[in-house]
Amino acid sequence: QEGPGMQPTRLRVVFCNPSGHKVQTNAYLEVFSSSQEVGISNYIFKSVPVDGRPPGGPLDGKQLSTPYPPIDQLELRRLMAKGKETTYCYDFLTVFEKAVASMWEDFARAANHEKMQAVSWIARKVWSGS
Repeated sequence: QEGPGMQPTRLRVVFCNPSGHKVQTNAYLEVFSSSQEVGISNYIFKSVPVDGRPPGGPLDGKQLSTPYPPIDQLELRRLMAKGKETTYCYDFLTVFEKAVASMWEDFARAANHEKMQAVSWIARKVWSGS
């Protein structure tokens, strides 16, 4: 927002890639809170919908001064697996999902290529009079 007397809109976008395979995106507006507690920030995070998902990220409703959470057990296990150059077992579903999607994309490209070859062959036969 711009103009005389207008306050700028503050937006924070947070990217997180805990599994190493799929990036999670959360967007937050910094909005003024009516909280009057002493020593408490008057600004909180308010989630904004991203990628068609409903709002409600992990920082939604928390104060701007909220510290980052420590590494939880799941992230610790992921880091241990990464240190051993492997994938954490619960992340295999994401890896499998990406592999299946990639295979379908390859199939679609090949099918389209074969269809174009067939159309070209038919066109040659029709135009050559054979």
